Amino acid sequence: MSEPDNTPDQLKAELARIEQAIAAQEGFRGILSNEQIEAALKELLEKQAAIQATLTGSGAIAQGQGAVAVGEKGVYVGKSVEGNVIAGDQNRLIDLGGGTYIEKQEIIHPPIGPDAASLRTAYLSHLFETTSRLSLAGVDPKAASNAAKASLNLGEVYTALLTLTPESHERLLRGEAPERETRRLSALAQLDQQRKLVLLGDPGGGKSTLSIFWRMCLAGESLGRSEANLTHLTAPLPQ
Repeated sequence: MSEPDNTPDQLKAELARIEQAIAAQEGFRGILSNEQIEAALKELLEKQAAIQATLTGSGAIAQGQGAVAVGEKGVYVGKSVEGNVIAGDQNRLIDLGGGTYIEKQEIIHPPIGPDAASLRTAYLSHLFETTSRLSLAGVDPKAASNAAKASLNLGEVYTALLTLTPESHERLLRGEAPERETRRLSALAQLDQQRKLVLLGDPGGGKSTLSIFWRMCLAGESLGRSEANLTHLTAPLPQ
């Protein structure tokens, strides 16, 4: 007789991997479309059901005259029994003198959640999607009322934020150097030169948009997105 293709331990390991994949797909709700998620879940759930049926349906096959089949962990009694018969796992028999008490102990395992890599990917995907769209609600209320025009792709409209050092700004205020002769550095260049950086500017100057753009590019780099990554973040300014 040939060996089975999969042992119970192998099937249980495969079932655990499938359950992790199912949990990971559920974590993508709100990020991926429901159609994509349901298509992936359909195949996973079918595999899960097939393995569960195999594991719960384990038993024995009786062949030949007089043969008896007993399912997995079953007990066969041919005639009569005097005493106690206890089957199964995690059982305990307590003799109370006037009677016998049989206690069934069951271990409930916590559900297996998605692995760290799946959670990280889901988080970065959500971060990328939320930072890549620039809302027009505070700029153009009429455009914001139109769903198709309510936001713009940040990567397509972002312009690098130029800065002045506090010293250069003070010289300008004193009129010591014309603005056109003062070298302005991008905020990214300032960040590269300073251990700590505080950006000051008027409302609407681009400070918040700058931090959103940085987050989008860093998330895009981790996700392997070609439209926004470290190359876009560090691209030289046009002269």
